[in-house]
Amino acid sequence: MKKYFSTFFLNAGGVFFIVACSFIFFASPSYAVGIGVSPAGINNSDLVSDMIVDQKVVVSRSDSTQDQELTYEVSDEIREIVDIVETGDQLVVTQGMISLPVTVRLDTTAIPAGEYHGNIIFGFNNRTDGSTVGNDDTVDALAYNNSGVTLDVKLTVSNTVKEEYAIAQSAIEPTEEGQDMVLTIFVDNTGNVKAGPDMATIQFLRLSDRSLVSTQTISMNSLLSPFTYEGMKYTVPHTLQPGQYIAHILLYEKDEEIYASETPFDIYPKGTLKKKGVLKTVSTKGTIEIGSSVALVGVFENVGEGTIVGKMVSEIYHNDQLLTTVSTEEKIIDEGESVEFSNYYTPERLGAYMAKSYVSYYGRTSAAVSTPFEVKDITMRRIFIATVIIAFVILLIIGLAYILICKMNNKCSLRRFTPVILFLCLLFVALLLWAGYRIYSNADTSSSSASVTNVVPVMSAVSINSAAASITLTENTTTSVTVTGTATDNNGCEDITSVAYVFYRTNHASGAGCSADDNDCYTGTCTIDGGSCTAGGADLTSTYTCTINTQYFADATDDSSSRSTTSWTAQLTPSDGSSGTASTDTIEMSSLAAINVTATTVYGTLALAGTSSNQTVTIDNTGNTRLDTQISGTNMSCTIGTISAAQQKFGTTDVVYASLTNALQTSATEYDLDIAQRTGVATNASTYWGLQLPSTGVDGSCTGTNTFTAVNDDITAD
Repeated sequence: MKKYFSTFFLNAGGVFFIVACSFIFFASPSYAVGIGVSPAGINNSDLVSDMIVDQKVVVSRSDSTQDQELTYEVSDEIREIVDIVETGDQLVVTQGMISLPVTVRLDTTAIPAGEYHGNIIFGFNNRTDGSTVGNDDTVDALAYNNSGVTLDVKLTVSNTVKEEYAIAQSAIEPTEEGQDMVLTIFVDNTGNVKAGPDMATIQFLRLSDRSLVSTQTISMNSLLSPFTYEGMKYTVPHTLQPGQYIAHILLYEKDEEIYASETPFDIYPKGTLKKKGVLKTVSTKGTIEIGSSVALVGVFENVGEGTIVGKMVSEIYHNDQLLTTVSTEEKIIDEGESVEFSNYYTPERLGAYMAKSYVSYYGRTSAAVSTPFEVKDITMRRIFIATVIIAFVILLIIGLAYILICKMNNKCSLRRFTPVILFLCLLFVALLLWAGYRIYSNADTSSSSASVTNVVPVMSAVSINSAAASITLTENTTTSVTVTGTATDNNGCEDITSVAYVFYRTNHASGAGCSADDNDCYTGTCTIDGGSCTAGGADLTSTYTCTINTQYFADATDDSSSRSTTSWTAQLTPSDGSSGTASTDTIEMSSLAAINVTATTVYGTLALAGTSSNQTVTIDNTGNTRLDTQISGTNMSCTIGTISAAQQKFGTTDVVYASLTNALQTSATEYDLDIAQRTGVATNASTYWGLQLPSTGVDGSCTGTNTFTAVNDDITAD
């Protein structure tokens, strides 16, 4: 609670010196320790008699430099139902602690049906007293000043059993032959009693033709507690042989079918899940022309445990259309061994081709490697070769004939025509070389290059705060939200260049495309977890952690907020140069009602019946909800006499004392200040305080305590 002290004293000449602990206007005003509670309210309309439900709230403070003790007061309306579980030292916050989890227990034992509405007021008390320093005329009484915060509690005891739950999804984990499979059923129990299915029937179908292989029925004896979401795991025995199957899952409660779904799964030979291989390269060999076989030579390495028996499969594409699939014979590859596979294909048309190759072993496949090659028209090359041969023969015949004629007639000189003959020969050779280059540059005889098909990475297993149900913010500061996920890239985890996160209010108009905003959208990049990616290409997965410093005024989405129909979503997107497949998780953002109030006020030196000038008390909203404030105060105790609390007056406008609208009450009174949630600059409300002394009956120094308590008033939303 906001302890708001007012101190005054009267000197021997009959002049009161009033010193009130409220806001002091220096260049940097001091503030009392701020306090907040998250969520800002508990609203449960589904209680029945004789049940106990524990709900967690977190009380936070803005200053962790002191040892303090958390105090609380449960209002009379709910005192028989509501209590705090923690006691004694469990309610102490020591230096360095910002927040304290508190368990609110709802116990409806022997409670009649009805609606119950009350609150719990939390505050912090200092574990050391303030010091008192005085002189001949004055006494300054100082103490640590604390704010207060109200946790609104609305309960309905209906005595109506509400058995209401839903099956969110089901999954079967990868299983090896001879091992029991694990069936996970995700149950969301929104009712007020333990509930869940009591029997499951699983029909195992072959994936290829959906023929029934076997049926297994299991009892599901465990029930889920009220108001809980959890993945419930069950062991399913089976006698399935290795292969691909479909599980047709039927869930029952009291012989009534309540859920049906199908999920594909694989049964692997024993030890398969520990086996792993990498197809490192695939290259082409041979003359690439119509009618000639092209060899696709792949190098495969066994990087897992044990021996692998596998074969290389190559899918041949032409202009992006699948023409055929060729495969090698199976080979035995020992652990750590590398082998070559060779597939052969004879092209029947010209154009660009792509061979996508992978190694299949024990029902699993390696990452695919793509090898492009092109079949071009080599007719001109053959014509060129024939032309060169014919031209050479003709040139040889002409040369021999010329020499023979010259010898016979003795009329020509070889020396005279030698330069011309040499020039023509060189010109002829140059033309042949140019033509050969042009022809050969358009026809490939072999391709030794191999390009690995870029398989975009996929994100999975995204979790916010280790699958927590909600985020609890901290008053007047940021809260670290941790999002984790697993990125898989079939080209190897080293191929992943980054993982980006977007953490946003789920119903944001721009969704995951939102721009960074402290109220509803946070963006950034994640950090790879050390040691989660092993170099060399065999390791396909790596884990990432994203740390998101979330502001205390981020939009609330819980039942105590005006945005209770939505939530927050964390989306993680991996990239390897190309954007991969994203994955998400959702969570509630708890409401946080919190205030910070200026620490002290000095009313000044006053005579009997005198009136002070107004002092400003500023109430900062340091949570994420719209706020009103409850204000109360004690009578001032003086060296001689007392001053009624009602002599202090305040209002929201700075007017003379007589026009201030509210006289301070000794009981908590709520005032409609409507302090808005922060959306940019900090939000607050200024109140103006004045004091009038009585005309008689007081002397010396006087102190009083005023209490300011935050009240959630979040009734509107964007």
